[in-house]
Amino acid sequence: MANRQMTKRGSFPRMDRVSNEVQRVLAFAMEKHYEPIDSESIATVTAVVVDPDLRRAKVYFDHLSPRLEDWLSTNRVKLQREIANGVRMRSTPLLFFEADPAIASGLAIESILRKVIPPNVMDMPGGDE
Repeated sequence: MANRQMTKRGSFPRMDRVSNEVQRVLAFAMEKHYEPIDSESIATVTAVVVDPDLRRAKVYFDHLSPRLEDWLSTNRVKLQREIANGVRMRSTPLLFFEADPAIASGLAIESILRKVIPPNVMDMPGGDE
């Protein structure tokens, strides 16, 4: 029983740990290599989901501007190399980039709420945080 507890790393499943580590390395690599030219080209890696077979990883961003999409497709191999160097894995997953659907859903909900709730209530402190 003691050995089992020694090998168990908290309650964080293995794939979640791998995804979080890939996200950390990828965010650091983008910070090092990507130069945003305006506020629209700044992006945040919101999540990474690595397939159980470690062959593919979906990388979610808060938004994908055309400039960022071009940069990501041009630098995909460089980013995968950074992951290979920064994360101990048998193989490096092929990266796929997408806008985070949760962000779009949140914006749609906010838009609906702005239509339903009077503006003076939405503009009150704590009403839009």
